[in-house]
Amino acid sequence: MRIILKYVEWFSLLLLFLLYLPVSVHGRNDSFTDSDGFVRKEYLHTSPDVVFQEAQQLYLAGRALRDTVDMHSALIRLGRLYLDKFDPDEALNYFNRSLTLVKDMPAFICQEVESQYYIGQCYYKKHAFDLAMNWWKNGEKILSSRFCPTAYGRILTSVAEYNLLMGDFSIARDQLMEALDVISQYTEPELAVQIHTILGQVYHRLGDYDSSMISYHNAIDICYFYKIKSLLPLPLIHLSLTHCYYNEFDNAADNLQIVISIADEYEDLNAKGMAFSIMGIVEFIFQNYDRGLEYCNRALDIFEKTDNLIWKAQTYEHLFSLYMGIGDMNSAERAALNTLEIRRKTGSVYGLGESYENLGLLYLAINEYEKAKSANLKSLEFRKEIKYRHGMASSLHKVGRTYFALGNMDSAMFYYNEALRIADTLGVKRGKAAILFSMSQVQEY
Repeated sequence: MRIILKYVEWFSLLLLFLLYLPVSVHGRNDSFTDSDGFVRKEYLHTSPDVVFQEAQQLYLAGRALRDTVDMHSALIRLGRLYLDKFDPDEALNYFNRSLTLVKDMPAFICQEVESQYYIGQCYYKKHAFDLAMNWWKNGEKILSSRFCPTAYGRILTSVAEYNLLMGDFSIARDQLMEALDVISQYTEPELAVQIHTILGQVYHRLGDYDSSMISYHNAIDICYFYKIKSLLPLPLIHLSLTHCYYNEFDNAADNLQIVISIADEYEDLNAKGMAFSIMGIVEFIFQNYDRGLEYCNRALDIFEKTDNLIWKAQTYEHLFSLYMGIGDMNSAERAALNTLEIRRKTGSVYGLGESYENLGLLYLAINEYEKAKSANLKSLEFRKEIKYRHGMASSLHKVGRTYFALGNMDSAMFYYNEALRIADTLGVKRGKAAILFSMSQVQEY
């Protein structure tokens, strides 16, 4: 009898220990879900195979116990695994099943919106942006204001990322600030990292580079504080671009080496490709064109596998600069046209403005002035559409340079003055100096 009581006592202590263990026996912190019912990302610390097995076990246990929350959580985790493996179609299968489980059930409203959010993510990865936005907007309608803060914050963040792609920077900034106000960094550090990283990109596009740096460092600090190493690459990648703007190339290169190391550890192909692409443009700045071409071509090989159109276009843009640097105008034109084709497919208004400006530079360099003028005017048109004033000043300056090359000094000065007026209001020192130099050339003509 004493032996039996002893075993009961030890078994009770074991249960008590497991109940209060900060890290579960499956390698996860706390539970699968947060207060919204949203699946947490502790699996970022675990191998994909382990996550897959855990999710299957959770689904089977949930089905046996008729636990809708556990079944839903398991399906979401499985879907996210396939989303991370660049298989949005298979991911969509799991997310649709998760939605069927909870659809039109008031007790599971947060889970329903979570499923809709991830379905939208699948379509976003497939570049079907209209479908993605429809799912996110539908999820937003279901929510009553901030009833499910994590769900609401995720949708705001994704819509802001879309607006960043399209060039609606001020709208994106406001949405991200609202998302930061809605979520709790302590319960959703991964989402906070994502928000700060996208916000940094928005500030960079708006020309507020100091705020951009602060946002990236906020994201990096959260990664270190919560030991989420796998999320470090994205803020480091974009921080490197801002370092390049400040001519801090050593800092940029150091960050990119860290990114490549982490990307190899976590098999993050996209992060590795982005790092290679930026290293290509850093080599361009130092006129190491062959090394730059090598980096960018390695990046393109990766983006072919991951179907990352946004960064494929960016890499072709970097290749354009490198080919211009070595005077290979035919290859430069092919790279510029590839970029333009991709951005037409994605519908990025901001990107189209960049692509046409590059074509304008190319045609100006090879003395095809009418083509240059047409391309620069198209660039100006797209930038006016999204009220991108930094870009408008640049396009106006380029149009003026084209008229100067054509010998039309009056038109050249008109566009230079328009560009200078915008540059003055923005306080852009570099752009203003370039415009003033062009104006001095007209006066010397």
